[in-house]
Amino acid sequence: MADQITKAMIEEQIPIALRGIFIISVDAMTSEMVSVVRSFGTALNIMLAVTRLDRRIAIFFSGKLPFRKQLANGELIFMPDLQKEGGVINAMIENLIFFNCQVISKLPFELQVATILEELVHCVMLVQDETVTSKIVTFLWPKVDFVNGQYSIRH
Repeated sequence: MADQITKAMIEEQIPIALRGIFIISVDAMTSEMVSVVRSFGTALNIMLAVTRLDRRIAIFFSGKLPFRKQLANGELIFMPDLQKEGGVINAMIENLIFFNCQVISKLPFELQVATILEELVHCVMLVQDETVTSKIVTFLWPKVDFVNGQYSIRH
């Protein structure tokens, strides 16, 4: 069985002074998904360079669907709509971000960063519109373009 990625491994990507802002949960992430941890660190550093965080953000890193989080009085279960055009890799609801690490880990590094950064833009900058969000992502992460509704590596 492959080694598991832990909450501590992900928290190492967050500056010490900001670790209390993030509530990190990890489920079923194996060592094959370690690139997602590095991509998260890169995306977070990009976001922190241009924003000021003013509220707590819960981030769920999961290597399987549905996303599951045990609560004191129950269980939070979230299943993205996989039938949606283009597929759903990640999701954001208010201050909750869900990262589907099984899918993200199969992408090239540049696209991993873009998909993670997209959810951070939604959550931290409070941008709802997908077109505006993709323009912000490509501005902040010039290694990608957004063409026909998808990110691609800029050459």
